[in-house]
Order: sequence, then structure tokens, then C-alpha cells
Amino acid sequence: MVGQAVAACPSLKVSFPTIRWPGLVLADLVRHPYSAVHPLIWHGSWRARDMRLINPKRFLPLAICVTLAAIAAEPPKPSIFEVRLVLDAPSADSDQLEMKSPDGQAIVFNVQRVPLLDQSDVQSAAVAQDSETGQPRIQIMFTPQGRKRLAEVTRQNLHRRIAVLLDGKLCEAPIIQAELTGGAVPIQGDFTQQQAAELAARINADAGKK
Repeated sequence: MVGQAVAACPSLKVSFPTIRWPGLVLADLVRHPYSAVHPLIWHGSWRARDMRLINPKRFLPLAICVTLAAIAAEPPKPSIFEVRLVLDAPSADSDQLEMKSPDGQAIVFNVQRVPLLDQSDVQSAAVAQDSETGQPRIQIMFTPQGRKRLAEVTRQNLHRRIAVLLDGKLCEAPIIQAELTGGAVPIQGDFTQQQAAELAARINADAGKK
């Protein structure tokens, strides 16, 4: 049936002025096609009460198609950990992200949207203490493939600035001074011990996932 829905509207660009599908999932359509479709379609001359006289199976492919279109339109969930390149000037594929300097000043960076590294490259994360400041930091350990990728990224972008994001927030933006081959990097940010522990736990939960 899903194949029929996709064939019925392969572009998945279905739009109705007053469609509502709060909490609607594909499984609901399969298990309860009438109850799912009944509140979904309300357009033009169609009325909710008229749906009682219509075979709901006739509209199941359309309902599935609309649901798939809604899912496709949702923005992807950002990775809990990302390393991105910092650009010298704004561009169509960059975002302006703000970070506080050690003296409390706000600094804005033009950060490329496409990540160079993300949670799929991470093996684990742990909270540690900075030996100089005593502030909590998060130690990121990379997978074997992530280590290769880290070395490649740092080698190709020597003397350029990269942005390290945790949960979509810019934590630091260091300048690459040398190729990193050790497979682990410390992340420092403006977070408490508890916040660092929570972030490390979330990184570990998503580590290695796409």
C-alpha cells in the first residue's frame, strides 16, 4: 500500500490548506485507516461528516502520501556533536553562530552547515577537569574511522578555524595548528559539571549513529 501511495504522488509534495496531523504516524494509518483519515482530509467540498459515507480504503494511499510528505518536510535533528569549518565571510551554506570569549565578549563566526565530523565518528565521551582552570571539559574519543577522518580534516585545514558544536551550540572555535592523529580531543565550553555530564551522556547515547 505504501508503494501505491508513493506511486500516486511520487514527488511527495501534497499540500492542503487545512490539513492537521498532530501525533499521526504511519502505523496509525495502517491499523486504523478510517480514524486516521477522517480528521486528516478537510478540503473544499469535502466535509468530515461526508467521510462516513466514503470507503476509507479509497483514501488510504493519499493519507499515507500526505504523512510521508510531512515526515520528509521535517528538518533533520541536529547531531549532538559536530565539527564544522569556519568561513571567512557569510555564504549561502553557512550560519552565523555566536560564542562568548573568555572575557565575556560575544564573537560571531560564519560556520559552514555541512559537518566535517559528527556523532557517527565518535566512540565515547567522558567528563574531565581542565588541569589549569579546573573547569569541566568533555573528552571525545573517536572510532578508528573517526580517527582517520580527524587526521584528514586537520591535515587539509591547517591554520584554519573550525567550530565545535555540542547540541547545536557553538562551544569553541580553535585554529588548527597541526594534524591531530591521537584519536581524542578535549572540548571546553561554558558549561557546569552537571551540564558537561549530561552532554557526555547524550553523546554516548548517540555515539556511532548516523
